[in-house]
Amino acid sequence: MGLIKFKSYFRYAIAERVIAVFITTLSLSACVQTPPEKQGVIVSKAPAVVLIEEKYGAHYLNAIKQMQRGEYSHSQRELLKLVTLVPDQPEYWGSYALSQYKTGDLDGALKSVNKALGMNALLEAVINLKAVILIELGRVEEAEKWLLPALTIYPSNPKLNYNLAYVYDIYFQDLAKAAHYYEQYLEIETEDSDVANWLKQIKAR
Repeated sequence: MGLIKFKSYFRYAIAERVIAVFITTLSLSACVQTPPEKQGVIVSKAPAVVLIEEKYGAHYLNAIKQMQRGEYSHSQRELLKLVTLVPDQPEYWGSYALSQYKTGDLDGALKSVNKALGMNALLEAVINLKAVILIELGRVEEAEKWLLPALTIYPSNPKLNYNLAYVYDIYFQDLAKAAHYYEQYLEIETEDSDVANWLKQIKAR
């Protein structure tokens, strides 16, 4: 793939390598990625299954299954009921934010992310989701200021490293900083040959 074509994929396809945010653990940290042709910032496809309130556990599981099937609007309705009934659970707000993000409601997703982080500032994937939303809203300076301290807390999070590299690469054209964070990402995601090849092209400039 030529440099210009590869660059255009990175610039214009912030969608499907998106949100490797949620699935599997309480910290919402697992990663589901697709190839760089469809790659922008990294997010995730569905939230963690966290049965905080047994009374509403079945509803939450159903919402997560809907999200895993790509039924984001249905999941969003289910999660809206949950955050209304149980407004003090940050994981529910994080999952609701993801459903809003996936249906294109970036402003609503940012509000929900902020609610989640206001209750638990250390939710790893929700931290990443906020950065992704800020990037997609064009608030890249804020995203940078958000990602830098996040990486002091979670330096081995591949999504945070990749997304900061992406900001420096695509938006700020700071190739030295982009290369640094792509290298950090590749130390964790060692099998990502596409990003490794892209890094070689950056270093060759």
